Amino acid sequence: MRIHLRLSWLFWESGEENGRDSLVKIGPTTSVGWVSNCISTHTVEQDAEGNIWICSRMKPSSYEGVLSHLDDAIAKISPEGNVLFKKSVAKILYENGCRGLLAGGFRGRPGEDPIHLNEVQPALTDSKYWKKGDVLLSMKHLSTVAFYRPSTDKIIWLKTGPWMNQHSVEFASDHEISVFGNNVISDVKGYVLMDGHNNVYLYDFANGSVSTPYDKAMSSLAVRTKDSGRSKVLLNGEVFIEESNYGRLLRLASDRAIWEFVPRLDNNHLSMPIYSRYLTEEEVLHVFPNRTANPK
Repeated sequence: MRIHLRLSWLFWESGEENGRDSLVKIGPTTSVGWVSNCISTHTVEQDAEGNIWICSRMKPSSYEGVLSHLDDAIAKISPEGNVLFKKSVAKILYENGCRGLLAGGFRGRPGEDPIHLNEVQPALTDSKYWKKGDVLLSMKHLSTVAFYRPSTDKIIWLKTGPWMNQHSVEFASDHEISVFGNNVISDVKGYVLMDGHNNVYLYDFANGSVSTPYDKAMSSLAVRTKDSGRSKVLLNGEVFIEESNYGRLLRLASDRAIWEFVPRLDNNHLSMPIYSRYLTEEEVLHVFPNRTANPK
């Protein structure tokens, strides 16, 4: 068993506080296998070859001296901790004819965060609509999701909305992806929830349709995390949801909760789950091979 974690620290430079994350490999006895200095934020996802895909950042920026912004990047790390691939998301958009979309993220503020990449999800198998090794990109501040093919340096599919400021993309089937839409707009007074609740969107590549099969349940249960959040459509059609801001985990059918769990520290305090995972029995046995299936 191996666990990949992000180790965060803060340092000071020119009087400004700067955050930086590194990727750390920890073994079952908590021994440190390696530390990668490649900046890492948000999720850590493993591909079919065991490589790790992360949201990263270019330092110095690919646009050093031209633009002043956080230059988000995707990076592929080997099981040994070596950087195999890294590229600016702004460059990917620009070189694939999407520079108008890129321009829409800038607001003329110092330390601009025009893209805010928050997930890189690798395709583990081929399908009619993608190839193994393609990666799904979630660009929160553009309310945009894209399929990028590193082998050809091409965006093969891209869609903006109807989700807004989304925080999670997942493969739902061999022809569908799911998007956890926070559905908020950043206003001078902070994030404003536009529909009263979050939603999980299913995009079907077979016919180009977008559906919200869990809208009734998410509305009645007031699932409303304004940032963060995560969802995973399960094999039986139910969905697992992390409502990060309110410390709640849920498993939903289309119209009701199957269960919900709030991790409490005590009667007055909740913990805030971040990037929770729902594991199938097969996935549990892969992570913990000595665990007995279906323990009594």
